Amino acid sequence: MGQSRRTPLAAAGDNTGQRVRLSAMNFMNVSVKKSLAVSTLLIGLLVVCASEVSLAQDIRVSNTSTSIGNGRYRWTIFIDASQADLEKIDFVQYYLYPIFDNPNRKVDKPRSGPRAFSTSDVAFRPADVQVIVKFRGQKESRSFNYTLRLRSSFAKSWYVVLGSFNLNDGGRAEELASKYNAQGFKAYRVDTNSGDFPNFDRGSWTVVLGPGTLTEMRNQLRNVPKLSDIKPYVRQSAKY
Repeated sequence: MGQSRRTPLAAAGDNTGQRVRLSAMNFMNVSVKKSLAVSTLLIGLLVVCASEVSLAQDIRVSNTSTSIGNGRYRWTIFIDASQADLEKIDFVQYYLYPIFDNPNRKVDKPRSGPRAFSTSDVAFRPADVQVIVKFRGQKESRSFNYTLRLRSSFAKSWYVVLGSFNLNDGGRAEELASKYNAQGFKAYRVDTNSGDFPNFDRGSWTVVLGPGTLTEMRNQLRNVPKLSDIKPYVRQSAKY
């Protein structure tokens, strides 16, 4: 007699509460799984983006040239990169002016050395070249709009190097150049990925004085103060 009985309505209320709790738990589990999936996707995108930035900074196009008389130059265009990055390249497509024989050139060797993925020809004047770098196992490619440099002499290819910064520190490079200019020097920053500085480290803004002959730059170095973390020094932009 003293025992209480749950009415059907109370029992139904208990079941409803249990279902609500289970539904809430399922919703939380789904939300957590979705959050984890989104986080994983974002991390993957960040890794891909970081990889692409790295490749963009560590690969550059450059060329050599030699005067062969009558205003003509024999040139060789190539990919300048570390061996680790060269191994990631599948092939390089060069699009030259139609006046050249075989203007669309697909190059897949040599795959190493100082002039990897190179092609050569003769020209009378500088020429624009579109360069497409295709990577192994990737749909993405790198595109460069490059102008062939035809150099008859490297005598005036020396610079005084005042400082060097990452490509994302262009503002600091400008500040350093301004400090030297305030003292009467003609300093400016150069992008070492431009192709004009194959003897400089890739992927940096470098603040320089010059160009000039080796003697001229050494004489100027004697009067240059140290205004950055490195001691100024003389370096040749290219040596072939």
